[in-house]
Amino acid sequence: MYIDIDFEGNKLTFNIKKEIAFFSKHTGVGLKKIEASVYVDKEIHENITKIIEKAKKTGINSIDKQGKILKKWKIKNSTYSYIENKPISKYYHFLELEEIEDLHIDSLIIDKLIFHPYSYNEEFVRDALIIDAKVNLSELQFTEVKKLIEKNDYFKVIRHGISDEPREMKLGLPLWSKHKDTIKYYFTLSEKNYFETKEKNINYSYPMILNMSFLLAKQDGILKELLTILSSKKVLTNEEITEIKEKASNQTWSREIDFYQVKNIDEFL
Repeated sequence: MYIDIDFEGNKLTFNIKKEIAFFSKHTGVGLKKIEASVYVDKEIHENITKIIEKAKKTGINSIDKQGKILKKWKIKNSTYSYIENKPISKYYHFLELEEIEDLHIDSLIIDKLIFHPYSYNEEFVRDALIIDAKVNLSELQFTEVKKLIEKNDYFKVIRHGISDEPREMKLGLPLWSKHKDTIKYYFTLSEKNYFETKEKNINYSYPMILNMSFLLAKQDGILKELLTILSSKKVLTNEEITEIKEKASNQTWSREIDFYQVKNIDEFL
């Protein structure tokens, strides 16, 4: 068995040494993993070695005899060796390839809210689904999203166009930007089992959060002392102080989400 691979406009035919079938974590569709090899001369070796290194990030395509793309592949591993064989020496290239799906989402449903992402990506981390999506929201939709985040709970998420299977997922940081009558919102969603792993995650923002917590606690202490002084001097009644505290408590989340506003989501990410 053979497979023709496109190396930036140049076709190279590899011999398939091994083929393994597996099912996609994203859609459940049957896919393939293959091991393939080819012998090339020095000039071709130097050319494809550079292309393979770039393709480890972008993927590589298999093509038919007319050059039409058949499938896209992720390079899981690549090796080569030099074989001296007079009068012509050869280079032996070996590739481990995994078939890549072309995922297209029609709509993203979170709880009962429906969104149509203009940018979407999903991947599996430690067998847990992680979603990154950008959407345009109206003010009303933005209010509904804020209510979801405030619940700090898991919601049923459906990715129409990829899979209709509901998944229990949690919303991450609420990054957003304001644009006239539209709000660009960046969703991050993580599957429940992602948080249940025992694997340690390094949080590089921890020192910043620790310092912010200290400063907020200091500020909170100053405000409490200020209210005490205003009360002792009869500037404010106890009822007025209680009312201030209640209003501040009710506004905490609406003010906290302002910390996550950026100038433009598309430029920030």
